[in-house]
Amino acid sequence: MASWDKDSAGKLPNQKLLSKVGSFAIYVNDNDNELQNNAGRPRTGDLVFDSIKLVGERDPYVPEEKPSEPSNAKLITIDDFESYADEAAMKEAWGNREHTDVLSLTTEDDGNKYLQYSNPHGGWLDVATFIQNDTARNNWTGLGKLTFRLKHDGSNNAMDLQIGTADGKYFHVDQKLASEDGADWKTVEIDLVNNPSLTQSWPEDENKGKTMTADDLALIKEVVIAGNTWTTIPGCELRRR
Repeated sequence: MASWDKDSAGKLPNQKLLSKVGSFAIYVNDNDNELQNNAGRPRTGDLVFDSIKLVGERDPYVPEEKPSEPSNAKLITIDDFESYADEAAMKEAWGNREHTDVLSLTTEDDGNKYLQYSNPHGGWLDVATFIQNDTARNNWTGLGKLTFRLKHDGSNNAMDLQIGTADGKYFHVDQKLASEDGADWKTVEIDLVNNPSLTQSWPEDENKGKTMTADDLALIKEVVIAGNTWTTIPGCELRRR
């Protein structure tokens, strides 16, 4: 705890305190005379911060429940599109729905490869990669986010993402292709567990509309992407497929 927090002196931050963080700050203290036997030294220069991250995953804090321990799960790369020998190989990997005519393997100026989805005719058209039998990619236990880079045409339509589990459930989220995003790459992060935007779309049973749980991450069947129409009317936004 901070030295000025007398009520918490000697305590470590706990999950209850970390469940609602109000600010983050970096302080530079002038302790030079203490450290250098009062010799003094210049107090100018630059501090450079390259990356500040929070690591590990915990379940959300719930009063009166035992907090979970941070996860040490390793990051999983679903696909970086670099290993394909050609476009045909990429389409085979993403051909679980047989709609690969909308896909192409494209290369940036710096040589990085990426998947391009183009559906000029509109409507729902899905492609998917099947990973259930791939032990390096199918167990997402302990992971908290699905992250990807995305650039798009600013059409205000939607990119749909579905995550299918081995027990037959599919969880669905829309990513709006907002015109204000611009034409540059952006990083998108989707929370996997207890995310009200990522909910069960199939089967249409009593759990439809419910969020993913930690148990759902134990065995993933496939990752599905599709183009969709995002329609807005006053007061609400509708998905149509």
